Amino acid sequence: MKKLKTILPFNYFHYYGFLVLIIILSYENPLFFILLIPFSYLIRNYKGKWKVLLVGALFYGFISLSSLPKKPPKGSIFQVINIKEYETFNRYTVKKGFNKYAFYPKNTFK
Repeated sequence: MKKLKTILPFNYFHYYGFLVLIIILSYENPLFFILLIPFSYLIRNYKGKWKVLLVGALFYGFISLSSLPKKPPKGSIFQVINIKEYETFNRYTVKKGFNKYAFYPKNTFK
């Protein structure tokens, strides 16, 4: 029995996993923030709870900053990569620098 305790030591990494899961779910639907209430009850006696909350806040900040909508490019020089024709409109995929953009104009271009 003593050998099993040294092979499988208990750690608190599952708290980080639960918090990351809650953040991912709440990013898609803000109603999942309610899950933070039972989570805070779960970690109330853990002495490193501020580390867990700090990692969660940093992860949420990283997700929210990385998924900001890109602003459309300014200027008029683009490289057209792809033109997809639909029945009522055309979709143009253009490239400027390292970014790709798709736009749906009402007019057709050549």
